[in-house]
Amino acid sequence: TQEEMEANEHWKSSREAETFQFNADIAQLMRVRKKKNKNVCMNNKKKRMYNQKKMIRITKKTHTYEIFLRELISNASDALDKIRYVSRPNPEVLEKEKKLKNEIIPDPDEKVLIIRNAGIGMTKEDLVNNIGTIARSGTKQFIEIISAGADISTIGQFGVGFYSAYLANERVVVRSKHNEDEQHVWKIIASGTFRVRDDIDNPYQIKRGTEIYLHLKDDCANFCKKKNVKKLVKKYSRFVAFQISLLTIKEEEKVLYLCFICFEVNKEEVKVSNDKEKKKIKEKKEKLELLNKQKQIWTRKLEEVSKEEYTAFYKSICNDCEEHLAVKHFSADGQLEFSGLLFVPKKALLFEPTKKKKNIKLFVQRVFIIDGCKDLCTECLSFIRGVVKSEDLPLKSLQQNMILKIIQKNIVNKCLELFGEIVENKADFKVFYEQFHKNLKLWINEDAKNRNKLADLLKYHSTKSSEELKSLKEYVKGLDLPLTEEEKEQKDEKVILVDNVEKIMVSCRMVESTCPLVTGEYGWSANMERIMKMISFKMKMTQKMYQKNKKRTNQTLQQKMLTWKRKKSMQWKKLINLCCRGSKEIVSLCFTNAFFNFYFKLDIFEMNTFNHWFAKKTIHFY
Repeated sequence: TQEEMEANEHWKSSREAETFQFNADIAQLMRVRKKKNKNVCMNNKKKRMYNQKKMIRITKKTHTYEIFLRELISNASDALDKIRYVSRPNPEVLEKEKKLKNEIIPDPDEKVLIIRNAGIGMTKEDLVNNIGTIARSGTKQFIEIISAGADISTIGQFGVGFYSAYLANERVVVRSKHNEDEQHVWKIIASGTFRVRDDIDNPYQIKRGTEIYLHLKDDCANFCKKKNVKKLVKKYSRFVAFQISLLTIKEEEKVLYLCFICFEVNKEEVKVSNDKEKKKIKEKKEKLELLNKQKQIWTRKLEEVSKEEYTAFYKSICNDCEEHLAVKHFSADGQLEFSGLLFVPKKALLFEPTKKKKNIKLFVQRVFIIDGCKDLCTECLSFIRGVVKSEDLPLKSLQQNMILKIIQKNIVNKCLELFGEIVENKADFKVFYEQFHKNLKLWINEDAKNRNKLADLLKYHSTKSSEELKSLKEYVKGLDLPLTEEEKEQKDEKVILVDNVEKIMVSCRMVESTCPLVTGEYGWSANMERIMKMISFKMKMTQKMYQKNKKRTNQTLQQKMLTWKRKKSMQWKKLINLCCRGSKEIVSLCFTNAFFNFYFKLDIFEMNTFNHWFAKKTIHFY
């Protein structure tokens, strides 16, 4: 790395560097306050002057500066994607550097952080156009957001990801090599100008790709420490498609054996003695440590992911030592295409934090964007852990509640499906309900739309089950009383003539009629029914065009029909036991006779000899 550090300071050359001017928006963006002011108090007059000058004063704490590493790694991954796409029809573009990778080289002594990638690289024209200019609307929007004191963790929404490096760095130098051009260097020399020059005379030449040298500020020197770099990569870029390696220098002890040969000369003989001595020395070795070992599994098919992979993924994102209780692997298409994984832990947190809960993590193009968003998941589902990922989610619209509400709606539906799967396993549901029944009761109180679905998940103790919990459906099933013989007979009688009779009424009129029929409130009379039937057949209509209405029957208390139904004699019980179809046949016969008596016409008259005989015997029996 000493050679690289010398190359970083290599600007003296026989060739002069060309100086370029930033556009107006970049000039405004580069007016970053170097010293950190914790309190900025301005009156209205000063605020107006502040807006007129459009000065950006970043007063956030150090932990908000960490997003610069996320943005630079994302840019490096984009460059690797481009060279991979170009290499498909032309594999020869990878001859100089075949391995597509990202490397991070920290130097705590010099407070320098180097980010290197073997991507497509940039020509001189690319350095001027890509870094020297930014979309006007995005930069202005970013300036307005920062001026208002908003959160800068979503800086990538505005297309100024590279310039987030100046949040934590005093000086940035870019060295890039494209296959179709020589190596060039980009460097800012003033707030409104930058230089681009060729780097041919530099002894350190890049094969292909881009290197960014970051000279950190004094208050941001912690980003050079290995543990902090690992933490940031794990948080933001653990699912990047390309390898991210950290260059580490480790000291290894080696043992050297020193041999001494001594000659002793006497008059008579010469003695030779060998003495060995051990000596320990420390040797420094450079090693590349892979940081993004965990691969994303939500993009794969459900049947391709094993249970062990789900468990390992859950433990890595949730920092839980136990396995998960249940998992939901889903993908949603429609207004917005995204996929994700939702996990239900086995135990609830002992002490839930009062601040925002970081349970659902949102990734866009494999890069972590946000977690703990209220619009992403309801408070009732704060125990759910998981990730949601979208490739085509517009970054500029992340702050709009519309898209987040669509994601929230799908997450709620998938959680309901997941809980339904847990209910099928009684052992798992018992564990789930013991830990998270409070969340369900709070949810059913706040969500009126899904209240009926959530009601099936709630269980309570009852007088019959003091130990076992029962749902409302199970409780209602336990309310059924055993039917008596008389109730069973009445239950059998209810299923007779269901298609023909609408209602049975008890009245005191028409005593002499066995079973009087009355049309319904909106029904046709017998004559009108006959006319409509003739019209439908004459016009060759289908039978569905003509539909009969159900009739109402009037039963009088003086009729023998009700009399023998109410009898409790042993003779009737014996007859019913001998022929269980007796009561049904009698009712059918009475209803058929009533149709003819009141001038209605039956479509199909089904009454065989047994029916006539059985009805005759039964009536004669009484």
